[in-house]
Amino acid sequence: MKRGDLGKDQYIAFQREVEENRGTLNRYKTDLSGLQSEQERLSTNTERLSKLFAATESSVDDYADVLGSRLVNAIKSGTASSDQ
Repeated sequence: MKRGDLGKDQYIAFQREVEENRGTLNRYKTDLSGLQSEQERLSTNTERLSKLFAATESSVDDYADVLGSRLVNAIKSGTASSDQ
């Protein structure tokens, strides 16, 4: 704007776009943080399950009647979430 390349309206529009992009970036950072937390919980729960199966000499299939076939299949395919 100082050099005269942008008019006042263009400068204001540019600033608005910068702020919108800053907000979007902050949302992405928040989302990424949430994904990292989810990944850590999933890793911890996977480790716990592995220890349980090793200690009991069993597999996830042995718990299908308790967990349900959907969850067992999700665990086996690696698509189960930490909440599940």
